[in-house]
Amino acid sequence: MTKRRATIVLVEMLIAAALAFAVVVTFRAMARAQVNFTDENGRYSGSMTTHGNQSTFTDSNGHFSGSAITHGNTTEFYDARGHHSGSATTQGTPSHPLAGVNGSSPFGRGGGRR
Repeated sequence: MTKRRATIVLVEMLIAAALAFAVVVTFRAMARAQVNFTDENGRYSGSMTTHGNQSTFTDSNGHFSGSAITHGNTTEFYDARGHHSGSATTQGTPSHPLAGVNGSSPFGRGGGRR
């Protein structure tokens, strides 16, 4: 009876380990997303791969062309040599992304007729 119980415990441990591995792989895949860019003719012109709060950019030849790091509402951009090339600040928070801005009225134009 004890050998059978030990076998059952071993099988349960293997199943738990396999499930844990599957969860880790799934979350890693979700955390890394890739976006492909195309030009006006629909030809591939580069891509952006996101790794958590960091993004890397490649050109149409697959060469590294820059990166970005997001800290809160500010994203800092860097060129291919690692030099700071600019920043952007967004309004709001992840739970309230528009921060009171009317999304149907871009650039605060009011939504009225012209």
